Amino acid sequence: MKPNALSTVTVLLLLLSCRSTDPKSHQLKALDTLPKPVQLAEAVPLPTPEPQFECMKSPDCPSDQPKNPYQCVLYRYKEQYLWEMERLQAWGSTPCEAMKAFAELTCKENKDAKFIQDVSCSPDSTGGRCPIPSNPCQETKKPSKCYAKSYEGQDLTWDQRPTAWGPNECEAKNRLAQLACRMGLNPDEFGKIECEADTNPGLCPPPTPRCSLEHKEPTECLVSQIGDISLKKPWTAIGTSACEAQYRLQQLACLFGNSLNQLTPQKLGSMECRGLVVTAPQAKPELTTPNGGQ
Repeated sequence: MKPNALSTVTVLLLLLSCRSTDPKSHQLKALDTLPKPVQLAEAVPLPTPEPQFECMKSPDCPSDQPKNPYQCVLYRYKEQYLWEMERLQAWGSTPCEAMKAFAELTCKENKDAKFIQDVSCSPDSTGGRCPIPSNPCQETKKPSKCYAKSYEGQDLTWDQRPTAWGPNECEAKNRLAQLACRMGLNPDEFGKIECEADTNPGLCPPPTPRCSLEHKEPTECLVSQIGDISLKKPWTAIGTSACEAQYRLQQLACLFGNSLNQLTPQKLGSMECRGLVVTAPQAKPELTTPNGGQ
């Protein structure tokens, strides 16, 4: 090999040797591949959300108040009328204790105080017998219907009998006693209580409808047929709307049905409804005297 060629090869080998053995070259290459740090924006505290639910304020009741049993009932919530079994009711030994129990109950049932309307408190017609504790029941599945055939020794017609349904006879009787309290009746005065099998569980009591508040007009509805039975006298019901009156007829069907006739609200014939004309009382003319009575 010629001397010039040899010296050229020698220089190239030295250059390659220096590049491969320089540790800084690897570090630089590795640093080039690392992601650049991201500058974080300064954290801004989020505003504290306002509470979405507000419990009704519970009053402080003095302990020296004389006993005077009272009950408080919620009739309307969020502009919606509540049916009998939907209303919240509370009892107390005094008016203040009844209101306190009512406030605690509405909070327990997640009722927002802003939407509670039409609360009525009045003397407890049961004399302090309500609320009534439930009897312990076994978890047996034998759907039953129980009803009271008399109250305070007075016999009741089939359409007047307080009636309750349950997964078994024991639970149906518990609900019958609770129904008495809801109706303002003393459960101890229910007489001739009878129970029978509920052969169509889940159909009674009928589900409560959501009646529109925009179509409220006193209405009477009647029905002349249920199942294969033509009624000698049509059933009639009156409500603040056709929706409510029809629901009242379904309740009658549940009272009328039993394990023998197998009749349910679904077997009601066509209903005929008519609006009721309500005439407002005429205001009496005001008597005035000259010079304002002077």
